[in-house]
Amino acid sequence: MPWSNVWPKCRHEGGRQTAAKQNRDHPTTKFFSSSTVKPRRFREGTFWKIPTAEHPNYIIMQIKGLIFDCDGTLADTMPLHWHAWQLITQRHNLHFPEDRFYSLGGVPSRDILKMLAVEQGRSLDHIAVAHEKENAYLPLMSQVEPIHAVVEIAREHQGKIPMAVASGGTQKIICEVLEHLKIRHLFAAVVTSEMVKNQKPAPDIFLEAARRIGVEPRYCRAYEDTELGLTAIRAAGMDAVDVRSLIG
Repeated sequence: MPWSNVWPKCRHEGGRQTAAKQNRDHPTTKFFSSSTVKPRRFREGTFWKIPTAEHPNYIIMQIKGLIFDCDGTLADTMPLHWHAWQLITQRHNLHFPEDRFYSLGGVPSRDILKMLAVEQGRSLDHIAVAHEKENAYLPLMSQVEPIHAVVEIAREHQGKIPMAVASGGTQKIICEVLEHLKIRHLFAAVVTSEMVKNQKPAPDIFLEAARRIGVEPRYCRAYEDTELGLTAIRAAGMDAVDVRSLIG
């Protein structure tokens, strides 16, 4: 697979560029001239980052674990979730436009419903209605397709470095999606919304995923398709990849 497909438009997240400049001999981050070194895999668990116009030097950055969101990242589920949401919001007379649905990607259904009920002055059992939404989605699961560009990254690294899923969905639904796509076996851990207190954009779910695969957050690269998710990754101190640049 071309490296441009694996690490598209890589950015120097957080303060890593500055920190690395302060210590060019750090064992996991070294600089080389872009005029003499071409991007390639250096050793197991270590990858080249592509240079940018602002930072023309190549960076070798040791990545020891990969973490993936599920909905909209590994699995093309978002249009199906939207269909289920339309059924539920019409049933309960809630206003929930499509653009807002997509902007809240990664937020558990129960939290969205609680927020909508408060905003719209409705008395609503948000847990019960979240189960209704889950039940509306289940019959659609047979239509779920993989997001091939991202799934191929996971397949390529199977058995090489540990990987996890970090999703705002429920354990039951996310595991069923992964089993449907025949990729559950790729991941040492599947962390879902029930397992953490604070949801995206808080970093908790990515930190818990890193803990479960035994990799320090600073050595993790994580993949997301929403701004809330990317914010959570960066807050966890991980390297963030926006998969929208992979899938167009």
